[in-house]
Amino acid sequence: MDSLNIRPSALAGAWYPDDPQDLRMSVEAFLARGRSVIKEHEQRLLALILPHAGHKYSGRTTGAGVAMASREPAAWSRIILMGPSHRAFVQGAVLAGASFFETPLGRVPVDRAAVAKLMASGVSCADGPHEKEHCLEILLPFFQVAFKPFQIVPLLLGKLSDTDRRRLAAGLRDIVDDRTLLVASSDFVHYGADFDYLPPVGPDVQAGVREIDEGAVKRIRALNAAGLLSYRRTTGATICGIMPIAVLLDTLPHGTTAELLDYSQSAEVTGETDHMVSYAALAFFQS
Repeated sequence: MDSLNIRPSALAGAWYPDDPQDLRMSVEAFLARGRSVIKEHEQRLLALILPHAGHKYSGRTTGAGVAMASREPAAWSRIILMGPSHRAFVQGAVLAGASFFETPLGRVPVDRAAVAKLMASGVSCADGPHEKEHCLEILLPFFQVAFKPFQIVPLLLGKLSDTDRRRLAAGLRDIVDDRTLLVASSDFVHYGADFDYLPPVGPDVQAGVREIDEGAVKRIRALNAAGLLSYRRTTGATICGIMPIAVLLDTLPHGTTAELLDYSQSAEVTGETDHMVSYAALAFFQS
């Protein structure tokens, strides 16, 4: 972090364009496609699950999710953004100490009041795990293009016990209001030897992997956090943001409905099925 307490971009020029105009045009194209395929909903949106790969791989799917939220671009003053810590060991949940996250499109302010409230409930705060982590930053350009000014509450999650998971969900419910969007950042199945995950999927690898993903989506749509975690243990499904998703499910009110907005796989871009990652965008609505 620099002297102004800004978390600078760790991804620009690699995971997405570093030129502001190119980045904006690229994101706008993904959002336009998303708006063309999503269905209208009368229910109020509460939360999203979005992927966090490089934009060229998962931008289509991210665009569908953010397009659903952008129907009212001024509706969201705060985004609680949860993702898995890929590079640093995290016990429990870790907030960022920065006051801003930066992308080529500008600086996104952190809701320090919400951070302080979560810290008072026992959530830790450390800059180190956030410095090179991609799973939160990768989504920010989409929010910057789609929404009016907003603040974020950036959370990286590691291993949580059932008790700790529910305690964090209770703390999040205390800061959620009608202008708060809850987002879990997660890719779905990572298939291949490099990921140490080669389940029997049959001759059609993409279809077989999708079947595993559909088992997870079924439990997510049922708001069954415990069932989702059990499915992960049973199948070994390499869903990196399983804990952020579980916390999101525990945070949502009873009766919430869910819809799969888009599903894609990196093989659609690369043509490679021996090393493949899946992406899903899901939206959660007030019943």
